[in-house]
Amino acid sequence: GTMSQDTLAFDQAFNVDINGSETKNLTVNEINFINANDSRVPMGGLGLSSKFDDSNNDYNTNFLDILKDQHVINSSSFSLYHKDDSSADLMLGGVNQDYYVGDFVVFDKQPYWDNRENKLVNDYPILPLSSLMVSNARGQTAYISTSNNTEPVLIDTRSSYNYLPYSMVVALAVQLNAFYSNDIDVWLLKCSITNLNATIGFQFGNVTVNVPIDEMINPAYTSSGNETLVFDDGEEACLLLVTPNYYFGYSVLGSPFFKSAYIAVDNEANKIAIAQAAKGNHTREQSSTTTDFAASAISSGHIPFASPNNITQLYTMRFDQSSIKSSAQPDMVLSLIHISEPTRLDVMS
Repeated sequence: GTMSQDTLAFDQAFNVDINGSETKNLTVNEINFINANDSRVPMGGLGLSSKFDDSNNDYNTNFLDILKDQHVINSSSFSLYHKDDSSADLMLGGVNQDYYVGDFVVFDKQPYWDNRENKLVNDYPILPLSSLMVSNARGQTAYISTSNNTEPVLIDTRSSYNYLPYSMVVALAVQLNAFYSNDIDVWLLKCSITNLNATIGFQFGNVTVNVPIDEMINPAYTSSGNETLVFDDGEEACLLLVTPNYYFGYSVLGSPFFKSAYIAVDNEANKIAIAQAAKGNHTREQSSTTTDFAASAISSGHIPFASPNNITQLYTMRFDQSSIKSSAQPDMVLSLIHISEPTRLDVMS
């Protein structure tokens, strides 16, 4: 690819200032980006991570840093909310209290051991997953893992699957009555499990994000993609969107998890906050012309409304190349949810 520069315009951006006014556009000049001509990534990405450290590169391609330099936002930060099955809200430089319920807890980004540079880095949105549990509608809970097995997990909204240690996946499959199909290399379960109104709880220290079972499965199709797979009793089969992490060599929480989570990231202080996302009647109706956001700008080292965590140590993520197995990627046609409408962009100034 080649390094390029252009003007970037959003026609679905909402500029939020301290007076609560909005303008439905955003134009940023002199945006640097890489014009890739070859990639194995199936979709483009708006990089929101910390600045890439490369002394041989005079170009700054970090989107948030460019916005800060042009005084669009106060700090290199953002928050992200999955609104519904067709859209999401990205707030640059701020957080919105209307987008979460319960505790909003901030963590240090967990460190990652960079094998190439032979050093620890804190540039990635990595959280400490201290417990995994399954709860039914009657309030009964079965713990899959506990704080004795805290696992650093990367938050990656572009991943269609969640990738966790094999032992966690097996224990989860037991609770959900799922089984592994060697023929098609996926974990299958009956789609009717959604009738139980159960949830999978992801606990990070003193905050838990509960994800409905129906967000963790997808219909399973034949290789032609024209017919759904069925069990011998005629019930439709679904894919479990949790699979062993030996495909990547590290653990990942992807879009199935993110649909139930609200996150805010402060790249300058390497902080990340998380809460249960507000859904349905929990969010307030907002006018298309006026703003009634309970919003506040993120400053370096401070994510508004967030409370401290109770994690007493850091958990280092390490890339385990020796454990990678290509078979962990399902060779199937999936019925996935895609964002078909423009993502709403909020800019906190």
